[in-house]
Amino acid sequence: LILYWQALAAPARNYTVFNHLIGADGQLYGQLDSPPVSDAWLTSAWLPGEVVIDRRLIAVDKGVGNGRYTLAIGLYTNEEGRLPVTVDGQPQANDQLSLTEISIER
Repeated sequence: LILYWQALAAPARNYTVFNHLIGADGQLYGQLDSPPVSDAWLTSAWLPGEVVIDRRLIAVDKGVGNGRYTLAIGLYTNEEGRLPVTVDGQPQANDQLSLTEISIER
């Protein structure tokens, strides 16, 4: 997964990015939580308008079965929890952005 981040204003905190692979049953089947660019470019150092390229490899649980899964992302701090996520002015469930569905076939 390659994420392209762009801050509208300089972030005041360092955020952690979460990537979740979610099954149709709502269960988590893979995840990666880490700062953007693996600590190399903490969000508090971002400049307004700057584009940050964040490449991620998300491990999938060994026992995951064939099927369709949703790839979702978001940002959080340990102190404040997840940042709110809105799409077209609508709050998103679980403060996460559903990027796409993917198929897993083994």
